[in-house]
Amino acid sequence: MKKWIIIIFTFCCTAAYSQKDNSNLSYEECMSLYNAGKISEAIPSLLVLKEHYEQPDNYNGAMYYGIIYALHYYFMQIGDYSSSRNLLNDAGNLFNKRESEPNNEYIRNLLCCRGQLEVMLKNYGDALNYLNQAQVYFEEKNDYSESYLVAMMNMALSYQSNGDLLSAKIYMDEAIDQFENLHGSVFDIKDESQFIILSNYGYLYHAIGHDKEAEKCFLTIINNCKKTAFSNDTYMLACNNLSTMYMKQGRWKEGIRLLEGIDSENNERNYLFAQNKAICYLYLKDISSSVASLHEMNRYSLINIENLFSHFTGIERENYWTEISKERVFVNNLIAYHSNDNNAIRTAYDNTIFCKNLLVNSTRIMDRYISQSSDQNLKQLYKKYNGLKSELAYKSANGVVRDSLAREIIDVERSILNSAGSLGQWLVEDSKTWKDVQESLNEHDIAIEFCYTPHMDTFSEVEPFYGAFVLRKGYDSPILVSLENVDVVEDVFDNDNPDELFVNDLYSDDKIMKLSNMLWNKLTPYLNDVKTVYYSPTGRLSNVNFDVLLGEDGVMLGEKYSMNRVSSTANIGELKAKESSKFQSCVLYGNIKYDESQSDMADASSTYETFSGTEVHSGLALRSENERGKWGPIPSTKKEISNIGTLLSKKGVKVTTYEERAGNEESFKALSGKSPEILHLATHGFVIDTPQRAEGNKFVASTSVYSQKDSYMMWAGLMLAGGNNIWQGNFNLTNVEDGILTADEISRLDLSGTKLAVLSACETARGKIEPVDGVFGLQRAFKMAGVGTIVMSLWKVQDDATSLLMTQFYTYLTSGIEEHQALWKAMMDVKEKYKDPYYWAGFIMLD
Repeated sequence: MKKWIIIIFTFCCTAAYSQKDNSNLSYEECMSLYNAGKISEAIPSLLVLKEHYEQPDNYNGAMYYGIIYALHYYFMQIGDYSSSRNLLNDAGNLFNKRESEPNNEYIRNLLCCRGQLEVMLKNYGDALNYLNQAQVYFEEKNDYSESYLVAMMNMALSYQSNGDLLSAKIYMDEAIDQFENLHGSVFDIKDESQFIILSNYGYLYHAIGHDKEAEKCFLTIINNCKKTAFSNDTYMLACNNLSTMYMKQGRWKEGIRLLEGIDSENNERNYLFAQNKAICYLYLKDISSSVASLHEMNRYSLINIENLFSHFTGIERENYWTEISKERVFVNNLIAYHSNDNNAIRTAYDNTIFCKNLLVNSTRIMDRYISQSSDQNLKQLYKKYNGLKSELAYKSANGVVRDSLAREIIDVERSILNSAGSLGQWLVEDSKTWKDVQESLNEHDIAIEFCYTPHMDTFSEVEPFYGAFVLRKGYDSPILVSLENVDVVEDVFDNDNPDELFVNDLYSDDKIMKLSNMLWNKLTPYLNDVKTVYYSPTGRLSNVNFDVLLGEDGVMLGEKYSMNRVSSTANIGELKAKESSKFQSCVLYGNIKYDESQSDMADASSTYETFSGTEVHSGLALRSENERGKWGPIPSTKKEISNIGTLLSKKGVKVTTYEERAGNEESFKALSGKSPEILHLATHGFVIDTPQRAEGNKFVASTSVYSQKDSYMMWAGLMLAGGNNIWQGNFNLTNVEDGILTADEISRLDLSGTKLAVLSACETARGKIEPVDGVFGLQRAFKMAGVGTIVMSLWKVQDDATSLLMTQFYTYLTSGIEEHQALWKAMMDVKEKYKDPYYWAGFIMLD
């Protein structure tokens, strides 16, 4: 059986397949076609035979496994790993039911196949779980056959992909030893399907820096492979990997010769080949070919995204996108910067706004589709899915319960995707281009999309720089400006826990001018006649208040322009299309009673009809960052919400106030689906965005989430009534919210009726920062919930100064001043009373 060909290390995409109607072939005829490299002709018959042998009276383990293996091989070849996953699941269930011995050869081999599939999905942890189990089973049975060494190779590949080269080398050596025991030297391979082990061997050699040995492996394949149906993929991978190695050595002509002419049926492979061709042509100064390959790379990537996002769960999409998004941004911006070609810059800008929005848009689009659907079963499934995720987030440390919930979430999400269908296609169709952004601008506007511009004199030596795409009304193309080395910039402003001394030093004249020269003043030539600046930060630039940077004339940007910070410049058109800020309703939270007793919490909770389903168990003792072990009252918030309520009421705005015990989590969640146009929260905020903050934190330890990025949303939130009980580990109520409103919980609410959310609390703009996807925290949560504009803070803000700033902000807002200018004027008023930037420069507005 041709097992070698499925041991591949590039990611595959889901693809449709079609064959001529050969539905009456026998098992033996199908296997003959498979062994002859004509598997596609056997697929209809194999599918019929699969159903036949699944019947109890017809079951034959060996023949059924042969069918499963052949189908799995085919699906992996064409990249249809959605079908492969379903196939392996069905087969595993059947073998467990029909075979008396749990550790049988079929299950061992299926574990190998499943491990390989998880590698394809970049779920390396899951891959190792399957492969470790396979290893245990093989060794229990003293089975050191080809299947065992296949498992060892996949283990090596999983560890290598996960960055553990030492473990990868140990398992690869074991695989090579077993191979040579069975077949002789890996450099004397006769069976075309076995070249894959040499390819993997070379891949690992290259990763650990043994390039001569790697070159020998790849050249052996290239020079001796006959490129049959069982070896053509391996040949192409060897060409690609040797090309990559030559590129790192500056051997560009040799590299491109290996890449030209190779073409796969698998779009993910073609994405990889096009990526390397684009870079190779760039350094050969063939810009037109480089840009053409870049377009080809992006086209294949979009095909893969359409398929992947329509068939795979959130955690599978997230794992894939975390890796691919970085590659796409890197290659697009590298070629755009080094070529300075307008076509490449347009492409890179489009790619930047697409990548930045993709994960958030996938949630928004699914929400929109389901809300508009007439399928009540689908709506119930989606409600169940969100409820299960809430339940998982706060379960106890019981691993069995956690695992059961996680499996149920995945099963429910797959049912949703099967019913919803085309999420990936909707995402691609919904994406914006530079032309869309330009059409949203008037002659006095400018769009600035901050980005990364890699400087790479040689292929292996990358120097990361911040950069910016600049776009105005009459431009033929965006302009890409390289700013300053990322590390140099972040040495000036970056601090995981900015205190008063740090902030005042950072925003002192000398430091702020230095930062301004790095991040802004190179953009000055494009700002003639500009009145409104729409800008979107990237990465850790999200922690900078650009409004208070200084122009070359020493004047703060907020005084020179209307500075509009946006999640992405792709959203400018939507922002301009919104109605003007005429508010009719407002909900205010403040003067919260954090020490409310549990009995009072239960009483207050009983006035609400629903409970979110979240269960938080006791034993979560935490300490606040002031080491008092609990959150203290904020006296100034009583006056703050009173003043704001009076100002808004005089303008005819309907105001509802929640304070003391009424300011509980139930009241906030009850706003979902009927949220006010203004939502103001004057309370404590928290963010746990570093390993140091998370270490020893029992709240963090108690949470179990669906994916790593979900955990970032769990570790940021707002304190509401009674929150000190759970914060101090004294909460033991059931069917009562705990008083900690996390970003994770907010993200699943419907706050689309809210035009303006004001988070009058500490560090509400901060969170875990991902280079492409941005900030995971409260700002992301409120955006996912559908809020239009958010006011939030970059550091721990002082109570009295914040209360004054908020009162002034609403004073200006209710007098008819545009909201961005209202916040700026309020900041300047506070500056008159409190000179230090710590008191007035911490708030930003995000559209």
